Amino acid sequence: MTRLEQQHAPFVWNITRAAHADSPMVSMQSCLTDFASPDHIAVGIMAGDGTLEAFARASDIAGTWHIIDVGVVPELQRTGRGRRVVDMLLEEVRQQGDQGGVTLEVHAANVPARAVYERAGFSEHGRRSGYYPDGGDAIIMWRPPAHVMAAGTAADWEPVL
Repeated sequence: MTRLEQQHAPFVWNITRAAHADSPMVSMQSCLTDFASPDHIAVGIMAGDGTLEAFARASDIAGTWHIIDVGVVPELQRTGRGRRVVDMLLEEVRQQGDQGGVTLEVHAANVPARAVYERAGFSEHGRRSGYYPDGGDAIIMWRPPAHVMAAGTAADWEPVL
Protein backbone atom coordinates (compact mmCIF):
# COMPACT_ATOMS: atom_id res chain seq x y z
CA MET A 1 0.00 0.00 0.00
CA THR A 2 1.12 3.51 -0.75
CA ARG A 3 -0.26 6.58 0.99
CA LEU A 4 -0.93 8.97 -1.88
CA GLU A 5 -0.01 12.63 -1.67
CA GLN A 6 -0.72 15.73 -3.76
CA GLN A 7 1.88 14.82 -6.40
CA HIS A 8 -0.21 11.69 -7.15
CA ALA A 9 -3.35 13.75 -7.95
CA PRO A 10 -2.78 13.82 -11.75
CA PHE A 11 -2.44 10.02 -11.82
CA VAL A 12 -5.59 9.63 -9.71
CA TRP A 13 -7.38 12.03 -12.07
CA ASN A 14 -6.32 10.01 -15.13
CA ILE A 15 -7.64 6.77 -13.65
CA THR A 16 -10.86 8.51 -12.59
CA ARG A 17 -11.48 9.78 -16.10
CA ALA A 18 -10.75 6.37 -17.65
CA ALA A 19 -12.61 4.25 -15.10
CA HIS A 20 -15.66 6.46 -14.62
CA ALA A 21 -16.24 7.94 -18.06
CA ASP A 22 -20.04 7.78 -17.62
CA SER A 23 -20.22 9.19 -14.10
CA PRO A 24 -20.19 12.69 -12.66
CA MET A 25 -16.62 13.57 -11.88
CA VAL A 26 -14.90 16.16 -9.83
CA SER A 27 -12.59 18.53 -11.62
CA MET A 28 -8.83 18.19 -11.54
CA GLN A 29 -8.79 21.35 -9.43
CA SER A 30 -11.12 19.88 -6.81
CA CYS A 31 -8.99 16.72 -6.78
CA LEU A 32 -5.91 18.85 -6.04
CA THR A 33 -7.85 20.74 -3.36
CA ASP A 34 -8.88 17.46 -1.72
CA PHE A 35 -5.27 16.28 -1.60
CA ALA A 36 -4.25 19.53 0.07
CA SER A 37 -6.78 19.05 2.89
CA PRO A 38 -5.61 17.55 6.20
CA ASP A 39 -8.99 15.74 6.36
CA HIS A 40 -8.31 13.78 3.15
CA ILE A 41 -6.85 10.27 2.92
CA ALA A 42 -5.81 8.56 -0.31
CA VAL A 43 -4.21 5.18 -0.71
CA GLY A 44 -3.06 3.34 -3.78
CA ILE A 45 -1.61 0.20 -5.25
CA MET A 46 1.52 0.80 -7.29
CA ALA A 47 2.89 -1.48 -10.01
CA GLY A 48 6.50 -2.61 -9.93
CA ASP A 49 7.40 0.19 -12.33
CA GLY A 50 5.89 2.82 -10.00
CA THR A 51 2.68 3.46 -11.94
CA LEU A 52 -0.59 3.73 -10.06
CA GLU A 53 -2.91 0.76 -10.64
CA ALA A 54 -5.71 1.53 -8.17
CA PHE A 55 -6.63 4.11 -5.56
CA ALA A 56 -9.28 5.00 -3.00
CA ARG A 57 -9.92 8.42 -1.47
CA ALA A 58 -11.95 9.63 1.49
CA SER A 59 -12.56 12.88 3.35
CA ASP A 60 -13.66 13.46 6.92
CA ILE A 61 -16.66 15.78 6.77
CA ALA A 62 -18.07 16.77 10.15
CA GLY A 63 -16.94 13.54 11.81
CA THR A 64 -18.11 11.15 9.10
CA TRP A 65 -15.76 9.68 6.52
CA HIS A 66 -17.00 9.91 2.93
CA ILE A 67 -15.40 7.70 0.31
CA ILE A 68 -15.06 10.14 -2.57
CA ASP A 69 -13.74 7.84 -5.24
CA VAL A 70 -12.34 4.39 -5.88
CA GLY A 71 -10.66 3.73 -9.20
CA VAL A 72 -8.84 0.88 -10.89
CA VAL A 73 -7.08 1.12 -14.23
CA PRO A 74 -9.76 -0.27 -16.60
CA GLU A 75 -7.70 -3.20 -17.89
CA LEU A 76 -6.99 -4.25 -14.28
CA GLN A 77 -10.60 -4.15 -13.07
CA ARG A 78 -12.06 -7.33 -11.60
CA THR A 79 -8.63 -8.53 -10.46
CA GLY A 80 -9.17 -7.88 -6.72
CA ARG A 81 -7.42 -4.50 -6.70
CA GLY A 82 -10.65 -2.63 -5.94
CA ARG A 83 -11.31 -4.80 -2.91
CA ARG A 84 -7.71 -4.46 -1.73
CA VAL A 85 -7.63 -0.69 -2.06
CA VAL A 86 -11.00 -0.31 -0.27
CA ASP A 87 -9.74 -2.49 2.58
CA MET A 88 -6.54 -0.41 2.79
CA LEU A 89 -8.54 2.83 2.88
CA LEU A 90 -10.86 1.52 5.59
CA GLU A 91 -7.85 0.58 7.72
CA GLU A 92 -6.44 4.10 7.34
CA VAL A 93 -9.85 5.58 8.23
CA ARG A 94 -10.08 3.30 11.28
CA GLN A 95 -6.67 4.49 12.45
CA GLN A 96 -7.78 8.12 12.07
CA GLY A 97 -11.02 7.42 13.97
CA ASP A 98 -14.26 6.44 12.31
CA GLN A 99 -16.73 7.19 15.13
CA GLY A 100 -19.31 8.56 12.67
CA GLY A 101 -18.99 5.60 10.33
CA VAL A 102 -18.12 5.67 6.64
CA THR A 103 -20.43 6.47 3.74
CA LEU A 104 -20.31 6.39 -0.05
CA GLU A 105 -22.50 6.52 -3.13
CA VAL A 106 -22.35 3.94 -5.92
CA HIS A 107 -24.24 3.58 -9.21
CA ALA A 108 -27.06 1.06 -8.75
CA ALA A 109 -25.93 -0.75 -11.92
CA ASN A 110 -22.34 -1.17 -10.68
CA VAL A 111 -22.92 -4.63 -9.24
CA PRO A 112 -19.19 -5.54 -8.88
CA ALA A 113 -18.48 -2.38 -6.85
CA ARG A 114 -21.56 -2.91 -4.69
CA ALA A 115 -20.34 -6.44 -3.92
CA VAL A 116 -16.94 -5.08 -2.85
CA TYR A 117 -18.60 -2.57 -0.53
CA GLU A 118 -21.01 -5.11 0.94
CA ARG A 119 -18.11 -7.48 1.65
CA ALA A 120 -16.39 -4.58 3.44
CA GLY A 121 -19.41 -4.13 5.75
CA PHE A 122 -21.41 -1.47 3.92
CA SER A 123 -25.19 -1.67 3.55
CA GLU A 124 -27.74 0.36 1.64
CA HIS A 125 -29.35 3.23 3.53
CA GLY A 126 -30.96 5.24 0.74
CA ARG A 127 -31.09 6.17 -2.95
CA ARG A 128 -30.74 9.26 -5.07
CA SER A 129 -33.07 8.68 -8.01
CA GLY A 130 -31.71 9.65 -11.41
CA TYR A 131 -28.45 10.94 -9.93
CA TYR A 132 -26.15 9.84 -12.73
CA PRO A 133 -26.12 11.33 -16.26
CA ASP A 134 -27.44 8.04 -17.67
CA GLY A 135 -30.48 8.34 -15.37
CA GLY A 136 -29.22 5.64 -13.00
CA ASP A 137 -29.77 5.82 -9.28
CA ALA A 138 -27.04 6.33 -6.72
CA ILE A 139 -27.18 3.93 -3.80
CA ILE A 140 -26.15 5.51 -0.52
CA MET A 141 -24.23 3.01 1.57
CA TRP A 142 -22.95 3.21 5.13
CA ARG A 143 -20.48 1.19 7.16
CA PRO A 144 -20.64 1.30 10.96
CA PRO A 145 -17.62 2.44 12.98
CA ALA A 146 -14.96 -0.22 13.58
CA HIS A 147 -15.86 -0.59 17.28
CA VAL A 148 -19.48 -1.40 16.34
CA MET A 149 -18.31 -3.95 13.77
CA ALA A 150 -15.95 -5.54 16.34
CA ALA A 151 -18.76 -5.77 18.91
CA GLY A 152 -20.94 -7.67 16.44
CA THR A 153 -23.73 -5.11 16.65
CA ALA A 154 -23.52 -3.71 13.10
CA ALA A 155 -27.00 -4.98 12.22
CA ASP A 156 -28.49 -2.69 14.90
CA TRP A 157 -26.46 0.40 13.97
CA GLU A 158 -28.05 3.33 12.13
CA PRO A 159 -26.14 6.30 10.76
CA VAL A 160 -26.82 9.73 12.20
CA LEU A 161 -27.99 11.81 9.26
